[in-house]
Amino acid sequence: MTMIEKLENLGWFGRLEDLVEALEDEGLEVLEVSSEHVAVGYEDDGDDVQLRLDLGGTANTIVVANVEEVYRG
Repeated sequence: MTMIEKLENLGWFGRLEDLVEALEDEGLEVLEVSSEHVAVGYEDDGDDVQLRLDLGGTANTIVVANVEEVYRG
């Protein structure tokens, strides 16, 4: 399973802090957090990779709606 697939299947969270903790538990570096998206980074076979996670749901039910790779190098 790729990192993007893992992130798309995280489930829901009640608070942004819980989502950040889950991302860090996956070994990701959280670079930016807002109510609309989260940017994370990690290393993949020597490449630095950045992903943007678009968030959806409600104020009490946060879900990852979309994951996009925005940088690899």
